[in-house]
Amino acid sequence: MHYTKMMGVAAPELEWVPSPTYVLRRAAILDWLKGYAPGTVLEMGCGPGALLHELARRGFDGIGVELSPGSRRVAEQLVGGLKEIQIRERLPTQGQGTFDYLFSFEVLEHIEDDIAALREWLEYLRPGGIVFISVPAHRSKWNVTDLFAGHFRRYERDEVLSLLEQAGLELVRIGTYGWPVSRLIEKLRVRAKEKELKNSGLDPDAISVGDPELTKSSGVERGLVTRLYRIYGSLPGRMFFRLAALAQRLFYRTPLGISFIAVARKPG
Repeated sequence: MHYTKMMGVAAPELEWVPSPTYVLRRAAILDWLKGYAPGTVLEMGCGPGALLHELARRGFDGIGVELSPGSRRVAEQLVGGLKEIQIRERLPTQGQGTFDYLFSFEVLEHIEDDIAALREWLEYLRPGGIVFISVPAHRSKWNVTDLFAGHFRRYERDEVLSLLEQAGLELVRIGTYGWPVSRLIEKLRVRAKEKELKNSGLDPDAISVGDPELTKSSGVERGLVTRLYRIYGSLPGRMFFRLAALAQRLFYRTPLGISFIAVARKPG
């Protein structure tokens, strides 16, 4: 396991490394976190715990909840030595109304009743607490990678705003991240998946939208990304992504990115 300023934590020995899209999402989250004091975090769908590892380095503490056994095993090793962070399979039985921050990135699209889920999570946030979420953008961009990730939907901007409003939150900021590099990466991923399906003979129409087993495996298999990390995780690769992270800042306020990212406040 090692850490770099641009990529964050990586653990090739666990066959988990930050994907190119995660690198840019991480950069956007850290940009948007500037000005917020460290506090106690509840992250829903924390995956391998890479962001929680990042937050612990910045003085945050808290809990990551992850349903996927594969992701949870990696998370327990990535943050296992950090006393500030706990990884759990379910929401804690205590702690309602005590967390300073609720984080959930690329998770709500996996949940059929996203409003009910968000409302449940918000019970753990103190009055005046801050919510950071991200969800994949634009229904018109739906593709086979969404299907095989176990997504129910993509979101339009108005739908994100409606989701926050129905959950009783006050919007602080909304935008997108990832333009232009993540859009190119997304196109390459779609082409690769379509080629894989063609070679395997698997019919996408046979896959159910929001398949829970696909959700659990989403983001766990990183064999190809781990091999490619030797290239994009090198010094020239990190320099390229540093430029990409700087470039995406120019487009945060536009609808061009691959996912919406929003910050909201719980009234109190």
